[in-house]
Amino acid sequence: MEKTAKHKILLSLIALLAAGTVWGQAKADFKEVNQYLEQIYKENQNFQSSKKRVFTPEILARKQIMESTHQTEIDSIFKLYGWLKPPLISKKATQAYFLVIQQADIPYQQKYQNEVFKAAQERAIKASDYYLFTDRMRMLQNKYQIFGTQAKTDDAGNFYFIPIDTSLVSGRKIPVLPDGDYIYFSGPQFVTLFLHIYNEAMTEGIPQAQIYLDGEKIGETNDKGFFQKRLSRFTNSKEIKIRKNNKEKTIRITNSKNADWLDQNIILK
Repeated sequence: MEKTAKHKILLSLIALLAAGTVWGQAKADFKEVNQYLEQIYKENQNFQSSKKRVFTPEILARKQIMESTHQTEIDSIFKLYGWLKPPLISKKATQAYFLVIQQADIPYQQKYQNEVFKAAQERAIKASDYYLFTDRMRMLQNKYQIFGTQAKTDDAGNFYFIPIDTSLVSGRKIPVLPDGDYIYFSGPQFVTLFLHIYNEAMTEGIPQAQIYLDGEKIGETNDKGFFQKRLSRFTNSKEIKIRKNNKEKTIRITNSKNADWLDQNIILK
């Protein structure tokens, strides 16, 4: 569907909303709504599908414009129809709602948080989609996850897991977790610290760098310059010192926002 045609459909939907169109009167428009949502789905998938894509500033700017446009479009459709699902529209069209909300920033996600939950209850989306959404929203807020769907990768190739909050999993089956040297679980009494120690050019991680917290050695980085440690929760300032041969660097970290986990990139030169 061409962009101009797509915009015409949106304008017609907004016009129906402004005229006070009710559910029964709007049924004839489901075909156009379906086409419109499927186009959002297609644009989103086309952008995300290229695993080899290099995200230059220009591409990131296009991505931001696309996501902002999709959010406005979903807002308009939501006001008129709510979250439509099969057989009124296709599975791809239904999934378009979720893709846009899932990739949005925190305020937009919070706006539709209850709608995502209801969509999962009504099977408009899969339960696994709801798990991804919940964990990703918590991760963006530096909170521990609930369902165990989120991990990160740093520039040195370290894959690391965002811990599951043990206070939120009582009575629930724990998911199958990846094998590796990860901190899998934590809780409100702890802060998990992730450190990435790079060389000056940030081309590689520095292995076996010694890590000190408030003067006490707490460990060293792995072969790719990565370090992780679960600490007693704090909100005050802590001194972190990194040493490797004749190189040394001291930084101070705080947890004034009471985050569950802290993630720091450090250049040692």
